Amino acid sequence: MSASAPRGFEPAAWGPYSVFGATRSSTPYGSIGHTALAFAPVGVGFPTPKCQRTVEPGRGRTHVLRAARRHDPRFVAMTDPLTRCHNRRFFDQIIDREVQRHVRYNIPLTLLFVDVDRFKSVNDDMGHAMGDRLVQHVAGLLQRHVRGSDYVFRWGGDEFVALMSCTEREAGSKSAMLKAGFDSSVQRWALPPGLGLSVGCAEFGHAAGNIEALLVEADARMYADKHRRQAPVGSHLMTETGHATGAIA
Repeated sequence: MSASAPRGFEPAAWGPYSVFGATRSSTPYGSIGHTALAFAPVGVGFPTPKCQRTVEPGRGRTHVLRAARRHDPRFVAMTDPLTRCHNRRFFDQIIDREVQRHVRYNIPLTLLFVDVDRFKSVNDDMGHAMGDRLVQHVAGLLQRHVRGSDYVFRWGGDEFVALMSCTEREAGSKSAMLKAGFDSSVQRWALPPGLGLSVGCAEFGHAAGNIEALLVEADARMYADKHRRQAPVGSHLMTETGHATGAIA
């Protein structure tokens, strides 16, 4: 395959599914209409493709994967059952290939780490059903604010990771929109005070040169964001290394 082929117009293996037949697609350069995709599980003994899905502009890869063979046990193993986002197992499966793709085509790759401040107060004061609803809402916010070529993962509990084809500066703008969207939900649902989103973003090749370091850096920046917003004015909660002290949940 030519190195100049844009992403979205090449055969790709998304976890246990082989995706082919794309005529138009969402790419890092913008969404360009509807896409007809045929899905076939990869592996000996599986049947030939039996379904095709049409992707609405802007719905993105997460929607396509959710629609494809959702009852296949291997697909279920890669999906978070509460939010229908990808899970950490899927992250481990695709991350090396994604890094190679972004290096090959010289496309920026930024990791966004997202956490809900004081999430425990929702479970304690309003019940776990409301906590689950809030987690689903955060997942929906993330999915609406990423490109079709990006990934959203539920990392665990109230933490999410987004893998985005954009610069750190662009990711910072997305973070501000995510926080604003979440803040309006807090007011609308009369949620406990102090709730908010803490976000840290780090760009591959700038903030860190490998994925492990990138995760650590984005996580550290997320906690720095949490302490900046929750610390009383005039308090000193940052160490000389930039790591936060104290226990703000």
